[in-house]
Amino acid sequence: MYVLKPDEFCNYDLSNINQFINLWNRYYDEEAPGDVENNEAIDYINELNLGNSLTRENIIRLVTWKGQWQTNQITDFIDNNNDALNKFNDFRNCNPEENGNENDFKRFTSRIFHGGTVIRIFLFHICKPYKYPIIDQHVVRTYNCHMNAKFNETLDLDRNWEHYLRYRKYFFEIANAYYNHDDDYEWNQNDTKRLKRIDNALMAFGQFLKKYDNVAE
Repeated sequence: MYVLKPDEFCNYDLSNINQFINLWNRYYDEEAPGDVENNEAIDYINELNLGNSLTRENIIRLVTWKGQWQTNQITDFIDNNNDALNKFNDFRNCNPEENGNENDFKRFTSRIFHGGTVIRIFLFHICKPYKYPIIDQHVVRTYNCHMNAKFNETLDLDRNWEHYLRYRKYFFEIANAYYNHDDDYEWNQNDTKRLKRIDNALMAFGQFLKKYDNVAE
């Protein structure tokens, strides 16, 4: 009988990236996370409001999509800080590499969520989804497996920033290979749906790794 071979799980070979992404997308749960309290699905792509400014409702609903338990915190912050929406949209419209914009936004996210990397990176993501990929425990597990890395997403973002930049390089290396782009291809907001396909596959594979570890013995 056939059994899985754990020693092959972490092979990182972009020559078969199409098969990898297409296979693991089949196991991604397409059922949209939503607002449990209001029994309402949240359309992630629609709420990104690409090409326009983020609204209060966009931001709250996106954070709810990411994690229902964070809804009150982001709502209270936006409602009690007059500069909040401007901060999000200034970063959406800026070049993050210029004038310390990236570091300024990093400090801004620490005013909202004082701790973990995952939710603060998500705030970067909703401003520029084509530049800052989402992370969570599952995609990090996939990355750590493929790259023999030790990225711990539960630590504070300030301690994790360099790890995240290495994850981002890995993510776009995969995206470029899958979509046959040159390494210097400039991803833009029109690519957001295509990039989500990469995230979906990395997440599904990371979920598999977690489940396999739990039953392997």
